[in-house]
Amino acid sequence: MRAALTAIPVARLREAGLLDGLLELAGLRPAPQPAEDGGPGSASIDAMDAESLISMALDDLVGDDDAL
Repeated sequence: MRAALTAIPVARLREAGLLDGLLELAGLRPAPQPAEDGGPGSASIDAMDAESLISMALDDLVGDDDAL
């Protein structure tokens, strides 16, 4: 997994919209605070962008290297 991440140029991660999420997971950026009206599940799926939808769908895979 580490080799795969180091093989990807930072510009490519930024273009794909993944850089912020990876920095957050690495503890280099603070996590966004949940909305006060209900938290993670409160946003309408219709209002979510592609990155948010993918993140929501893959939440169960975080930390599960076997699934990748």
